[in-house]
Amino acid sequence: MGPVLVRLLVRALHRHTGYVAWSVVGEVDWDAGVVRLGVDGLRPVAGRSAG
Repeated sequence: MGPVLVRLLVRALHRHTGYVAWSVVGEVDWDAGVVRLGVDGLRPVAGRSAG
């Protein structure tokens, strides 16, 4: 049952993450660990499946 628990934990930790195209990245602040986007929200990226 270990792999199932690990998968559920990783999904919970990454539930608010997503992929973005580099062209919509407005600024990367490496010191703060922040990426600011030049868009209002995340959209599907071509070639990536959701889930």
